[in-house]
Formats: sequence, structure tokens, C-alpha cells
Amino acid sequence: MKAGEAPRPLVLLTGANGFVGRQVAARLAEIVELHCVSRQPRVATGDAVTWHVADLLDADACEQLVASVRPSHLVHLAWNTEHGEFWTAPDNIRWRDAGLALVRAFGRTGGKRLLICGTGAEYAASAPSPLDENSSPVEPETLYGQAKNALRIGAQDIADEFGVAFAWARIFNAFGAGEDHRRLVPSIIGAILRNQPAQCSSGQQVRDFIDVRDLGGALAMLALSNLQGPINLGSGRQAKIAEIAEAIGRLMGRPDLIALGALPDRPGEPLHQVPRLTRMRDELGFVPRIGFEQGLRDAISWWRRAAGDPGWNTPKQLDMAGGADDR
Repeated sequence: MKAGEAPRPLVLLTGANGFVGRQVAARLAEIVELHCVSRQPRVATGDAVTWHVADLLDADACEQLVASVRPSHLVHLAWNTEHGEFWTAPDNIRWRDAGLALVRAFGRTGGKRLLICGTGAEYAASAPSPLDENSSPVEPETLYGQAKNALRIGAQDIADEFGVAFAWARIFNAFGAGEDHRRLVPSIIGAILRNQPAQCSSGQQVRDFIDVRDLGGALAMLALSNLQGPINLGSGRQAKIAEIAEAIGRLMGRPDLIALGALPDRPGEPLHQVPRLTRMRDELGFVPRIGFEQGLRDAISWWRRAAGDPGWNTPKQLDMAGGADDR
């Protein structure tokens, strides 16, 4: 640090090994003193990151971690996002409680700025879109959404108690390199690479999908901003699932392999669920930079490279999203 310069924020980031967390870490490492936490020891990579080993589900471990790092900023992304299970997984409750313990430890050590990742699933499934942070009902129907919302409420109380500035990011749908192979975009790409039909639901559901690189940039910017309260993060582009599937088929030259209607729609799934992004654009000043088709092209290229490994289509090889280290 040069004479007269303000010290860089000291940021503790959880979930840095996850699908979203890796992108946040890459951006924060350039501008802050970054400390990341992992459940397993990591080999030094040469980047400007200090890694710590801790089990975030252990309240004592959280207390010791925060006391040793003494961060000015805490960005909490870690959660169980095991595909197909996280909606109802019992450990949603453990992650809620662990988050509250982490936030309290942060407040006790004089932390100043807190960002936690929530989910669009906090909103009522029946709420009309676009979903607004100030006016749309927050009535989560899944255990995942309920646990996230309970963490938001409890973290706000703790933040108020200790005078911590607190922002809550509501994430909707992200896609890109390193995503769990069972999710929508990579599952379609993988099927086509195997020369198999890409089985989809009816595809009539309307969603907002953001490239994970843009999402990482938005979260990094939000972490260092002065904004408080809930803020939706998305791309601002609405599309039917069918449009996304058909775009992938077209870009890969195999539109004939897109099998819409081959799978049932998820019971109770809202047909139209997209966020209003006024706060993101007007208050945060963030505008996504990666176009939808470019993001799909890049994702396709990433999975084509992964397919160079003879074992590329096994779950162990492709499941790179970080599991419980993700948002």
C-alpha cells in the first residue's frame, strides 16, 4: 500500500469453491485482501488469496475463523445446493443456523459490511412477475426458501444489533462453466454431445438466466457498495425454457435432438418467475456485459473441452459445481 492510500477491505468469502463463488473470488482478489474458506486444505495456486480450512456447520469453527481473520467484509455464499435434493434437504436448517452463528461472530469482531446470497425462491410462487424486492410477497414454499428467508431475518437483527451494513442478494438462475452437469443448460449440452435426445419439460416456463461471470461481477460490486436490504440480481432478459433449449440445439447444429415435453413439469412450479432489476441497475449501477447467446456459446465450448476427457460423461467428472460450497 502506498503512502496516503486507504487500506484495502479485508474480505472473508465462504463458498469460494462453488459455481458462483469461484467467479466472485476471481473478481474480489483483484481489488481486496481476500480470505476464502474451504472444508478441505488447498494447494497454493499462486493467486492473491489466503485460504482457511473450516467446517462452517460447526459454530465453534466459525467463531475461531472470524476471530483469526477479523474481516471488515463478510460475503457468505456457502450452502447445500446438491442438485435435486436441496429444495427439501434437512440440512437447510443446519445451514441457516450456521449462517446466523457466522454473522454473530462477524458482528462481535467489529465487522462492517455483510453480504449474504439468498434466492428467488423466497418469493411466493403465486406472486406475479416481475418480482419486486419491496412489494412482492415473500412466502417461500420450499424448505430451502424458508431456511434462506429465516437467515435473512435473523441476520438483519444481528446486523442491527452490531451496526453492520447488510445486503441480501436474491439470485435467480445462473449458467456457465463449471455448472452441475444435471442442471438445465449443461444437461442439454451433454445430451447433444452424446448424440442423445435432450429431454426437457414443456419449456413454457419463463425465467431470467444470467451468465455466472456476470453474476460474480454483480456480487463483487454489491459486496463493496453501500447498498443495504434485499436486491434482485439477474440478466434482465426473459426467455422460455423452450427458447433456451432450442438456442442450444441450434448453436450445436442439432436442433433435432431437443425433446420438449419429454419430461413432466415440476408440480407447483410457477409458469412466469422473473425479477424486477431496478435496484441492480439504478442503485448498484450494474449492467450485465455478456449477451445470452455468447454465454451459451462459451458454455458449449467449455463442455466440448470437458468432453475431451474419455470419462467426461460420468457424474464424478462433470459435477464441478462445488456442492455445499455453492450458493
